[in-house]
Amino acid sequence: MGILRTLAQKNQRTIKNGGIMLKKITVFLLITLMFIMLIGCNDESVDNNETDPQESNVTETEVIESYTYTYNDTKIEINSKAEPILDDLGEEISYFESESCAFPGLDKVYTYPGLEIQTYEKDGIDHILSVNILDDTIGTNKGIRLFDSSSKVIETYGENYEENTGQYIYKKGETKLSFLIKDDEVIAIEYAAIVKEEN
Repeated sequence: MGILRTLAQKNQRTIKNGGIMLKKITVFLLITLMFIMLIGCNDESVDNNETDPQESNVTETEVIESYTYTYNDTKIEINSKAEPILDDLGEEISYFESESCAFPGLDKVYTYPGLEIQTYEKDGIDHILSVNILDDTIGTNKGIRLFDSSSKVIETYGENYEENTGQYIYKKGETKLSFLIKDDEVIAIEYAAIVKEEN
């Protein structure tokens, strides 16, 4: 019993001393952890202020800067490289090429059901110049088709357009969406690049 009592007393002293030491270590670790968290929070807020606005501006710019058209799940962006888009669309119904009067190289025209795509050459690479909707089997991304009324166009796309010899022209960056109107009906729809000659 004497041995057990002696061991118990030694353990209580060790626990007491260890407890004080444990408290000191705990306080030190908590202070260190709070310091690390404060530094981490400050770094995050700096990073967010510097990078997030730039990233959101890039996203907004991509949305605002050009018209795109989606045909059979293929996104056709005006002024983008033509090859991956044409590969995705598959074999065309017809193809035509001629010397370009606005760009160096050849203008090429690819026809698909209800759609015609024209390309231009820049630095030896073909880019999308225009997308023409040929019949009322397909429409714009917002559903305007040939033979719809001019009032439906304005209702759908708004009043921020330029009118030029029967065309209602909506612009986004270096691209435009044009509706040719005759007798209050849409008779042609074109997504196209704005070439320098037009400015």
